[in-house]
Order: sequence, then structure tokens, then C-alpha cells
Amino acid sequence: MDDKLKIIVIDDEFDAVELLENIIKEKEQEFELVASTTKPIEGISLINKLKPDIVFLDIEMPKLNGFNLLEALGDFSFQLVFVTAYEQYALQALKNNALDYILKPVSAEEVFEALVKAKIKIQEQNLSFSISEEFKNTRMVVPTSFGYDFIDTELIIRLEADGSYTNLILKDGRTILISKTLKDIETGMRKEHLFRSHRSHIINILYIKRYEKSNNKIIMIDDAAVPISRSKLIEFKNMINSRFGGVSQD
Repeated sequence: MDDKLKIIVIDDEFDAVELLENIIKEKEQEFELVASTTKPIEGISLINKLKPDIVFLDIEMPKLNGFNLLEALGDFSFQLVFVTAYEQYALQALKNNALDYILKPVSAEEVFEALVKAKIKIQEQNLSFSISEEFKNTRMVVPTSFGYDFIDTELIIRLEADGSYTNLILKDGRTILISKTLKDIETGMRKEHLFRSHRSHIINILYIKRYEKSNNKIIMIDDAAVPISRSKLIEFKNMINSRFGGVSQD
């Protein structure tokens, strides 16, 4: 990659921030520290504004801890490295798709290892996405343990967000876990038959079984009950009307 990877550090302890800043600067040829803050709420604004590739995040912080911060962000596509003095959050960190978990006091070696992991992960994702650009009108390229699967987009029933990953559910019964956010996948895919019904769901309208008005659920051919946001109802009905007609706008 030609461009430097952008990093943000969020930790309520000034000394911890300063230590990470000094370590990261040793790798300034490959990585750029674009921002750091001791205020987690400010950290949310910085992430939304600067779109970092990597975030070093403390867990125990006043007003807003690291997990609350991630919840406030919703979908995120950056590589996440937790830096904390507490061992007991390791499992929760894993469930939040953390790339690494570094215990304080931080060592330069641990930070460098995390940076290498992040760089490799980002390179793999970019390779997958660049390949998929060539096929995005008819196919989607999915990284697997043995290489890449080339999947016809019309075989996709639905996509479901899973933190910074996405579950791809296919007509043949397979479910494939992709290391991209739902937002990233949506950007690179043909949208002719796809509809974002909810922040965590994209459906293929060709495989809708029924719509249940009483609970705002879309039942797919695999019998999955997919929620639809109230803000998406009109768009959904207009989309269905344009394809199939006869849908009431009530």
C-alpha cells in the first residue's frame, strides 16, 4: 500500500496516550497518527470525521467506556486494538471483533505486532475488494480459507451484519462470514435486487416470502424474519411496487 495507514488513539490517561504516540511515531513511514484524545466522546467524532484504518482504544474510561463507544459508532470498518489494564475484558473484546488486546503497561514490541497484524488484514481486505470491483455487476468475490469464492449475486438471499463482519446467506444453504462491514459490501455490490431494510440487514427482494405488517418483519425464503426500520417502509413499498405492483401505501 502506498498511502500511510491512519491511526487514532483513545485513552483517558494522558501518559498512556503519550506512550502510544511515541511508539507509533517510530513507524511513521507506514503509519500516520491522525488524532489522539483522552475524551471518549470526542473520540467518536474523530472516528466519524477522520475515518481511521486503525484505532487503539482503552476500555475503562469515565462517562463512556470502550464498549459503549463502539456501540455508539454502530458499524465500523477500522482495525480495533484494545489497550487496557484489565485482563477480564478479553472475551468481550473478542466478541467486538478486536484485532488485538494489549495489556498495560504497553510495550513497543506489542504495539508493533498489532500494527503488522492490522496492515496485513487491511491489505487482504483491499485485495478482495479490488478483485470484486471487476465482477460487481454479476459476482461477488469472497475470501475463504483456501482462496476466493466467486459468487453470483443472484444466489444471495440476504446479508446480516455481525460487528465488523458480515454473514452472507446463500440459496444453497451456505452461510459465509466475510471480513467486511455491511456498509462496505453494500458499496461494492449491484443494487438492482438488493434493499437495505435495516442497519443490520440487506435483503434480495427476489427472495421475499411475505411481509408481516403487524410486526414490520420481512419473511425470506429461508424463513428468516428480517426486521424493517419504520424509516424504510415507504422506500420498501415503492421498491416492491416498481417491481411487482399492487402494494398498498397504507
